[in-house]
Amino acid sequence: MTWSTAWLWWLAVPGVILGLGAWWRIARGRRPSARFSALPPDSVIPRTWVERLFWLPDALRVLTLVTLVLALGRPRTGQTLADVSADGVDILVAVDTSRSMAALDLDDGPMPARRTRLDVAMALIDRFVAARTSDQVGIVVFGTSAWTHAPLTLDHEAISRSIERVQIGMAGDATALGDALGISVKRLQKSKARSRVVVLVTDGKATAGAVAPVVAAEAAAAVGIKVYTIGVGTQGEAPVLVDGMFGPQVQMIQADLDEATLLAIADQTGGEFFRATDAVALAGVFARIDELERSPIESRRVVDWTEHYPWLLTAALLLLIAEVSLRSTRFRSLP
Repeated sequence: MTWSTAWLWWLAVPGVILGLGAWWRIARGRRPSARFSALPPDSVIPRTWVERLFWLPDALRVLTLVTLVLALGRPRTGQTLADVSADGVDILVAVDTSRSMAALDLDDGPMPARRTRLDVAMALIDRFVAARTSDQVGIVVFGTSAWTHAPLTLDHEAISRSIERVQIGMAGDATALGDALGISVKRLQKSKARSRVVVLVTDGKATAGAVAPVVAAEAAAAVGIKVYTIGVGTQGEAPVLVDGMFGPQVQMIQADLDEATLLAIADQTGGEFFRATDAVALAGVFARIDELERSPIESRRVVDWTEHYPWLLTAALLLLIAEVSLRSTRFRSLP
């Protein structure tokens, strides 16, 4: 707790003086307001509760003054809210949701319990987004077509909910790599962030779309957007579960990752190309991108103050009302 106007404590001086005066008065006892003949010494009259509590109105006045002085000191408590970033990074993550992302080669363990490439990627993207507390992040999904699944926002909880809704095949079975990059560039083009980044995650090559990946990369480079490309999946064949007559069965699919195109996109835009053949490697890739794209942060302490003086003023008012009421009724004295 702090006192925002400490100099007002000097107002406690008259309160202390009044308090000492009241204490001296109480210590000496009340002097009679009128003289009258006393009863014989052998007469005993029991004292009433009013006589026993003759000091109460004076005590209430002292408490009122003390409470007012405390209120003038404006006691308050504060809580630090956050450190504010001076400059952030706008990031769009473009994720391949084509059928090949159902392969189970990024996880270890029993085949039915393995996660798909897409599940592994989305879990790591969710963790990556959560760590970018000062940055706007958006999600683009692509298959045969491409669209913005979640626009750029600082609401990372909303992004996390959007990530949960990403499914294999939701954009079709093909791979519109150029369209995905083109939409990402379009969304970032009007951004005024210090740094604008696209993270492109895929396990295949361009098999659909109206825009060639190289053309989309040229557009990104022209407006200063950096593209990090991530190729996921093992080389050669990869297992995938398909529905058969007797339940899910394992089939092998051939990898068709176009590393040359992904490398060219990264080189042309000033980004980097990464290859991730398992979940650990993919986690390392996102950690590396997180490290590369860190913006300088200007820390500013933000404090939310809670004022407590209104409670003290209310208490002082109630004490004053109690004193006036007692002096006007049971504790009324003759002039």
